[in-house]
Amino acid sequence: MVEGVAAVTGTPSSYTYKKVVSHVYDTEVKGQSKIVQDVYLTTVYDANGKVSAVTTAHTIDFLV
Repeated sequence: MVEGVAAVTGTPSSYTYKKVVSHVYDTEVKGQSKIVQDVYLTTVYDANGKVSAVTTAHTIDFLV
């Protein structure tokens, strides 16, 4: 047995959550709509007993 070495009690883990918020808008062209999607990615990770969160966001828009 090695003395002075702390036992490892758990393995750090991470989770990523994705949320998409969609909006539909009318355009001046009959029968055409504009779709805007806001995409949020949140990553939560646990390292050395400290919980942190990182969020990124981007927007996608297109006509249908």
